[in-house]
Amino acid sequence: VSSTNRLEFWPCLLEKAYAKFRGSYADLEGGWMSWALLSMTGYEWEEIPTTETNNMYYDICDKVSSVGLAFAACIRNGYNVEDVGLVDYHAYSITGFGGDVNHGKCLRLRNPWGHHEYTGPESHVLNGKEDGEFVIKWTEFCKYFPKVTYPKCDELE
Repeated sequence: VSSTNRLEFWPCLLEKAYAKFRGSYADLEGGWMSWALLSMTGYEWEEIPTTETNNMYYDICDKVSSVGLAFAACIRNGYNVEDVGLVDYHAYSITGFGGDVNHGKCLRLRNPWGHHEYTGPESHVLNGKEDGEFVIKWTEFCKYFPKVTYPKCDELE
């Protein structure tokens, strides 16, 4: 875990505390984001499959705008994600959404490591920096991110 602010240290402390809670850093490998988020927040989280044909894009946009919380997990699903700059078996935060005439429906994602970004043509619409944040088209998102994790509970809204 790394922050975009070099003076910000809390993400590393949180990761270390969670590793200690689970037993070791090795125990953080794999699993589902919903398990980790339940442990850290006490709230139930839901894993929902993504498909291009459902209206999940709008559900995600609604969650991000109303709660500010939605997450995506990158899981091996027959594609070599490293070829497009993503990290296999790794979690990414969904930090925003939007679209335009050139790219259509898009999501803004952030790699908590602060590097290793998606390399698609729309990826650096926000900025040209390698800071972990990038944009990805909805169709590509569905290809590489087979599930989205977000809070079940209405208490967060």
